[in-house]
Amino acid sequence: MSPIETFEPEASSAACVRRFVARTLMAWDVEGDDISVVVNELATNAILHGRTRFSVRLDLAGDLCRVEIADWNPRMPVPGAMFGDATSGHGLGLVAALSDRWGAEARDGGKAVWCEVSVDRDGRARLHMTAGASHPT
Repeated sequence: MSPIETFEPEASSAACVRRFVARTLMAWDVEGDDISVVVNELATNAILHGRTRFSVRLDLAGDLCRVEIADWNPRMPVPGAMFGDATSGHGLGLVAALSDRWGAEARDGGKAVWCEVSVDRDGRARLHMTAGASHPT
């Protein structure tokens, strides 16, 4: 089963998304701190930039957790320039660092931004701080 919930594009939704993810990971017996971080970053982007209702979907297949955030804004994400003391623009870089792969695709007048995070056999999400993480082209 792939749990999915829909949220409004407002600041209070970020906490609702975090609770949804925590409940789902607990039900799966997965300790996924890095999964929680990437979902938070993607949901924050949906709130700040998508500005439409958005859905969060989680899938667990074997040792891979797929996170997908879909909204109705067709504008594709652009990784921000991470200059010195910038207080924003780091989100997609963090998603890339914590994920095995990530990407975005146009969908039904909007888009879906997704990432995949490996989960160890003991249920912990593995941290991938590699320069080789794939991203959209």
